[in-house]
Amino acid sequence: MYIGVAGNIGSGKTTLTTLLGKQYK
Repeated sequence: MYIGVAGNIGSGKTTLTTLLGKQYK
């Protein structure tokens, strides 16, 4: 989860971060 979030934040995509976070959870 942290890896996906960090990657998304680096790209600047909050929407994907939320979606990925929900999927990983």
